[in-house]
Amino acid sequence: MPRSQQRKRKPKPKSDQVEVNIAHWDEVIYNIQHRVAYCAKETFCAFSKKVYNRDLDIGYLGDACCCWERDPEEGIDVIQYWFDAESETSVAPSVVAHEVVHGVDFVFRSRNLHTGFKATEARAYLTGALMKVIPQLLQKLGAKWVEVKHG
Repeated sequence: MPRSQQRKRKPKPKSDQVEVNIAHWDEVIYNIQHRVAYCAKETFCAFSKKVYNRDLDIGYLGDACCCWERDPEEGIDVIQYWFDAESETSVAPSVVAHEVVHGVDFVFRSRNLHTGFKATEARAYLTGALMKVIPQLLQKLGAKWVEVKHG
């Protein structure tokens, strides 16, 4: 069975559907699933409202974000990563790493896990795993890994 798969979420009600391609990591760690969306900002905001009943401030969103949600249909906790398909740099390694740090923080806080020095190894393993799988999921959604040159 593949470690990740792609699916389309079709929120209800049907009259106001917002369709977003979502790829998710099959590994559910600490009973939390990690999902990746790659689409336009307005589309993700509408999707978030329909699926999670969350109003995202479109002016606050940059090229990417990471949200902790509860999937109402599946009854599981979800860390939802979003990367802007209309941005040239949203899938740069530094942006993905930034969002992964937020995701790892959500995992540790939501599960009341120790976050001090003794937990650095567990945090490093989860960060490494997410930095490996999220670019693979983004690629399945049509994104191209961007190397940003500085200076």
